Amino acid sequence: AKNCEFYNNVLYKNAQHADGYAEIMMQKSEDNSFYNNIIYCGSKNVMIDDYLKYGASNEFDYNLWYSEKTNPAWDLNGDYVEGFTSYQTSTGFGTNSLYAEPNFVDVSSFNFRVTEGSPAINAGNSTITYNDSILDLDNHARVVNGIDMGAYEFESTTKLFEKEVVAGASLSVYPNPFNPVTTISFVANSAKSSVKVYDVKGRVVFSKAITKIGKNSITFNGSTLSSGIYFVKSISGSEIFTKKMILLK
Repeated sequence: AKNCEFYNNVLYKNAQHADGYAEIMMQKSEDNSFYNNIIYCGSKNVMIDDYLKYGASNEFDYNLWYSEKTNPAWDLNGDYVEGFTSYQTSTGFGTNSLYAEPNFVDVSSFNFRVTEGSPAINAGNSTITYNDSILDLDNHARVVNGIDMGAYEFESTTKLFEKEVVAGASLSVYPNPFNPVTTISFVANSAKSSVKVYDVKGRVVFSKAITKIGKNSITFNGSTLSSGIYFVKSISGSEIFTKKMILLK
C-alpha cells in the first residue's frame, strides 16, 4: 500500500488468524497516513508489525490505542518496543495519540460506538478536511463539535435526537405511548431505506431494511424491552427523521 489514507476506523482484536501477528500488519507500505483510528488489541498484544521495515515513511498519529493486556508491543522502523511511551519515544510517532480504554457501547454485539466520557471524543486530527458528503457509519456528519477517533461520531442520546423533526406523514408512531405494540409508519423515497429503534444508551434494539418506495407500516413489539424512552430513526436517501417513543408497561 502506498499513498493511502486510513482515517476513522475501529480495529478490534484484528489479529484473529493463527498466522496473524499484530493488529496492523505492514509489508512494503510507504507514505501512508493513519489518523483518527481506534485500535483495540487482543491476546497477541502486538499493535503493529512492520514486517519488511518500511515504516519510516508512514505517519501514525491521533490514534487511540488500547490492549486487554499490559505493555503491548510495537514493531516499527526496525525497533521492537513494549509500552505506549516507548512507542512514542522510539518511533517519534503518536505525539497526539492516546492510550486508554475507548469505552465502547457493547462489543458483544459489535456496537463500536463510544459512550459519553470516552477519550476518543473530539480527540481526532482537526487539520483533516472533511466535506459534507463524508458520513460516519450512522450516516451522521463526520464532524460534530470536533473530530472523533473511530468509526462513529459521538453524540449523547440527548444531542443525537434533539434535532428531532416533526416528520408528519414521513415518519409517525401510533399509538405513542404504547404497550407493548405500536405501528411505525414511514414514507420511503429510496429502495435502500431503513428504520431503526434505539434505547437511551444509543444501542440499536430494532432494525429493518426498507425496499418498498412509498408508504410502509412496520409493527414494533417492545414486549422484551423495559419501559422507558426509545427513539425511532428513518433513513431514506438524504432524508433522516427521528421520533421519540415511550414504552409504558
